[in-house]
Amino acid sequence: MDGDLLDSILLCPVPEAEPLVARHRLRLDPSATASLPAHISLLAPFLPADALDRSVRRRLADVLAGIGPFPFRLSQVAGSVRT
Repeated sequence: MDGDLLDSILLCPVPEAEPLVARHRLRLDPSATASLPAHISLLAPFLPADALDRSVRRRLADVLAGIGPFPFRLSQVAGSVRT
């Protein structure tokens, strides 16, 4: 299902970035119109959406439970942008 909209993604929402990237996301990122906030993709694709059962969600919650907000800086753009 690589690239299929039925895949899931692990992401870190970055709502503070929305005012800076919204215009570009609407033009370049299909997820912007799919109600996904500005974000950093951590793992994509993650699993097929139909594989995200209660057990997987519980395990993710356990693994991520101790991780709170953390400061970071995006200071460089690398790679290419599809137009």
